[in-house]
Amino acid sequence: MKPGAGNVVVVKVLLRSDKVEVDRNQNGIAGYSFSPFCRRDCRNRRVDYEILVPSDANVTLHSTTGPMDAEKLQGDVSVEGATATVDVRDISNAHVHVKTLNGPVTLTHIQDGM
Repeated sequence: MKPGAGNVVVVKVLLRSDKVEVDRNQNGIAGYSFSPFCRRDCRNRRVDYEILVPSDANVTLHSTTGPMDAEKLQGDVSVEGATATVDVRDISNAHVHVKTLNGPVTLTHIQDGM
C-alpha cells in the first residue's frame, strides 16, 4: 500500500500465473473485495495487489500468509496476519498497529505517532 495522487483509491491486480482468476466486487465508496481462486491445483499460484490510497487515509490490511507492505502514509495503519511478512516503513503522524501470530515484522522510519 502506497500513497497515490488525490483522493482516489487505485487497485492494481498483478496476476503471476495464468492459472489464477480474480473476482472483483466493489462495496461502498472505496471498499473492494478480491477473491483469487484456482481452477485446479492452487500451489505456486500468486496474485499481487498494489493499492494506492490518499496519503492521509486510515488503512487496514489483512492476509493469512501473503506479504503486506505499507509505506509513506500519514494515516493510521493496521496490519493483521497469521504468518504473513509485514513491512511498514516511512509512516509519520499516525498510529501503527501490527498483529501477527508468527510472521516476521519490520518497522522502519516510523515517526511522530500519536
